[in-house]
Amino acid sequence: MLAIFSGVIKNQPVKIVTRIIPNIEHGILGKINSIVIHRTAAPTAESTLNAWKTKKSGAHFLIDKNGKIYQTARLDKICCHKEGK
Repeated sequence: MLAIFSGVIKNQPVKIVTRIIPNIEHGILGKINSIVIHRTAAPTAESTLNAWKTKKSGAHFLIDKNGKIYQTARLDKICCHKEGK
């Protein structure tokens, strides 16, 4: 059963690795207006995760080439997918 606590997915049937990066979260998410899917040219998921630690943009989830899923922002927070937003 899927459960969400404080915006973080817990007890999911598919293992999602929690790696919350606070600086990519921007305020409270009132409602979902869209789902943005984009990709990165970074060579590894780890390099993307490290880059997001120094930026103000990122995504709620990152899916690695091997299928591993990382939750990087809480679901109740706004996450900007472009720098400067």
